[in-house]
Amino acid sequence: MRKPQIMYLSQGDLFILKLVGKLRFTIAPHLEKAMALQKEAMYGKEIIIDFTDVDYADSTILGIITGFFLRENKQSGMLSQTPTILCNAPDMKKILCNIGFDKFFNFKDRDKRVSLSYEKYTVFDELPQGDQDIEDSVIKAHQPLREAGKNKSAYDLVVKPLKKESE
Repeated sequence: MRKPQIMYLSQGDLFILKLVGKLRFTIAPHLEKAMALQKEAMYGKEIIIDFTDVDYADSTILGIITGFFLRENKQSGMLSQTPTILCNAPDMKKILCNIGFDKFFNFKDRDKRVSLSYEKYTVFDELPQGDQDIEDSVIKAHQPLREAGKNKSAYDLVVKPLKKESE
């Protein structure tokens, strides 16, 4: 199993966010901060989110990605076009579509502009995070998934207990 990594490549009018490994809620604050740090580099560019090397991504990670792009586009008009998710695993693509990702993202199996060599990407160094950061990210991540999804009560099962604990 590969170590979870968050990487990016910015070239001309293209920005690639490459995710690697088993992505669980514990790295959500790291992903959130990494995307926030690259917000200006993404502005007005074609954005590709590369899931081709993702072994697993939980709902918190998916919610962080969805929420970031929806929020930033609404606030600043950051997106010049709908972001594309590269995903060549049929099961992963099915999960993404079932939770509503197809409403906000385009899907492709591959894109020849995405380099296979990790050496061309910049790796986001892991940032310090605490339990409260993780809990805040989990709550924040599930709100856009709840809005996009077909089964809102399933998301409520995750978010309501956490909100009560943090109050």
